[in-house]
Amino acid sequence: MRNEPPAPTIGSQYVVNGRVMAVIHVDDEIVTLRDLERLHTISLTFERMAHEISLRSIVQFANSPGLGSKALAFTNPSDPAVISAKRKFTYVEAAIKQLGGTLPIKATTDLISDLGRSIGDPKPPSYSTLYAWTKEYKKHNCDRFSLLKDRSFLPRGKRLQPDVETVIHDLIKEYYLSTRRIGFKTLHSYIHAQITIINRRREGYSTVLLKAPSLSTVRRKALNLCKITSDEIRHGRDYVKKAHHSSKCSEEPEELLDSAEIDSHLLKIDINDKDGNCLGRILWLTVILEIKTRCVIGWELSATYPCAEKTIRALKKALIAVPGEEQIRGKPIFIHSDNGSEFNNSTTKYFLDRLNILFDRGPPYTPNARAREERFFGTFEAWLHEQAGATNADLSLRMYYANEREATFTEESMRRHFEFWLERVYHQKKHRALNMPPAVAWQRAIKNHLLPEKFTEEDLDALCRIVRRANISAAGRVHFLSMSWYGPGLPEIRSNLRRGQKAICYFSPLNLGEIWVAHPDNPRNPERAYATQPEYQNGLTLTEHELLRRHFLEEGHEFDDSDADLALLLLRQSMAEEYEDSRSERRKRKRRTTPLTEPSYDPEASLTSDLADIGSVDVIPVFKGETL
Repeated sequence: MRNEPPAPTIGSQYVVNGRVMAVIHVDDEIVTLRDLERLHTISLTFERMAHEISLRSIVQFANSPGLGSKALAFTNPSDPAVISAKRKFTYVEAAIKQLGGTLPIKATTDLISDLGRSIGDPKPPSYSTLYAWTKEYKKHNCDRFSLLKDRSFLPRGKRLQPDVETVIHDLIKEYYLSTRRIGFKTLHSYIHAQITIINRRREGYSTVLLKAPSLSTVRRKALNLCKITSDEIRHGRDYVKKAHHSSKCSEEPEELLDSAEIDSHLLKIDINDKDGNCLGRILWLTVILEIKTRCVIGWELSATYPCAEKTIRALKKALIAVPGEEQIRGKPIFIHSDNGSEFNNSTTKYFLDRLNILFDRGPPYTPNARAREERFFGTFEAWLHEQAGATNADLSLRMYYANEREATFTEESMRRHFEFWLERVYHQKKHRALNMPPAVAWQRAIKNHLLPEKFTEEDLDALCRIVRRANISAAGRVHFLSMSWYGPGLPEIRSNLRRGQKAICYFSPLNLGEIWVAHPDNPRNPERAYATQPEYQNGLTLTEHELLRRHFLEEGHEFDDSDADLALLLLRQSMAEEYEDSRSERRKRKRRTTPLTEPSYDPEASLTSDLADIGSVDVIPVFKGETL
């Protein structure tokens, strides 16, 4: 007959839907299992767990450590049960060695008295107690672990009435396991009130009344629940991820530049412009950290929002070959990042692929996957907020701290201070994980390593360039992306273009301040073109420009032109009506002033007499040429 599978115990492992999960909680009702590799838990009742095991949909993978053995308890010498077992073994061992295990009453009693005084035992055991210990010891083949008292699984204290157990269970589920987050005293008050209502109803027909539990009993019942399940219901999933997070330490790379991490962070410090006006928290820091030596091999600090161009700027700083710095920085083999849009985009992936750099992203909402980067940002900001001119990061202290008045740093000065701190402080100070400064760790690792692979700035710029065809205007300008550029060699290129032919434009999304323009027949000799609006275009990334254009378009769509179009139509109709009325009036006047027969002319009449009738509105004078 096949044996029944053992009951789930804490530490045992099962295969659930192809994933290995460990039992982390067992109580009278449910069994909670957690994935070994990710933060995922499931809770099943005992009946459901047994049913799934019988169907082989849940298969036991491994037993809990020390299951069925008492030897594991002796690894903790401060355990009261272990201390008691060692005391028993002292008496049993002395009785067997000196009396041979026969245990005569007089000799055994004298042995207990003498041994108790020698070891300082205030309450030595009686003869019958020692006899029982010795019998148990011999029964288990003289195994001292058998003297350890078995753990009792009986309910603690008095057994509660079944109706009281039901009330406690229902009110814990209704009030404690909720987002209202009530305390134990409030929960105990609710249970006491519910039992009082039940007793008042019973007083009329029964003498068996329920007894309310104590506060400690209610607290123990609530705390015996699975903490992951209860915290997820009460505090939410994000709280559980932080409070119950568990992960193994990531393996350290064996060689220099085998692996690196990249991440972006918004500095919690207010920045001023050149005129002293406070701009707020606008500086974003992108850092590439080499894992083996903890050295920063690339960074980018600017007001540019995290985007593909900002990522490539940091990468270029790590990859550009600078004379005299052949052993500093270099191309990593592997780069790890989060799921931010500045990393998970086609531009960044294309750039890394052309450089043969492997790229990987961690699971969503797991900042601990880049714990070294997060620690670096925390270290820098902790130092930064200790300096004069830094603004407080704690929003609760804003009422006591005027950030606008205290802010003194600009973008240029902040970049300069960060570079000084990075090279002269962080890289030269002993790192706790390395037990040496990162700069020293790099120097030791580079001794037996080939020179890091690097590239020229021209090659990296060419790798980032985007090709666009555009016309050259008569003013010698190129227009696209709602911007324009000019250059002294553009008119010459325009003069050589055939009808309908467009020039080839090379531009870098990292900086729209300048482009390169070439004739289609001679693409290898481009001419430099400069921005017509350098204040806006110099240092501008393509992502920033597209976001700004999209913002303007969205603002434009918010205006409804129907009223203006209607007013324009009404104005046109009104002007047309006035025009028709004017023409009609002129025709009427012409008919009234044109005589049927030629009027008689009195040569004696004077010019003043002709002008005397001009004051009449209905009469339009007709002058003769001789009179005029």
